[in-house]
Amino acid sequence: MPRRTRRISQEQATSECAWCRQALEPEAEVYSIAARVKPWVDLPQAGVLELSLDATHQRVLAIIPAPGSPAKQAGNDLLFATCSPACAEELKAAIEKQFDFEEGPGL
Repeated sequence: MPRRTRRISQEQATSECAWCRQALEPEAEVYSIAARVKPWVDLPQAGVLELSLDATHQRVLAIIPAPGSPAKQAGNDLLFATCSPACAEELKAAIEKQFDFEEGPGL
């Protein structure tokens, strides 16, 4: 399971790209990645985690959907907001390389 390093504000996680950390403009399109974690992984009920990616030495922001939210009801345990399809693909590849996630609806 990903190492949790520290909690980050929801505002930060939704205002910058999880991969390149570029600002996500309020009116701009956002590209997301969804993931499911293994059943034995203990995640908080909701919030944001900063995860370390060993191969790239980057830290990425993962949003944990609240119980009962549409994202959680769709089976998503983690969401990553990115600024472009390129960032989404690069982040997805890095995540899949390091973590043993179950494929989610959006992954």
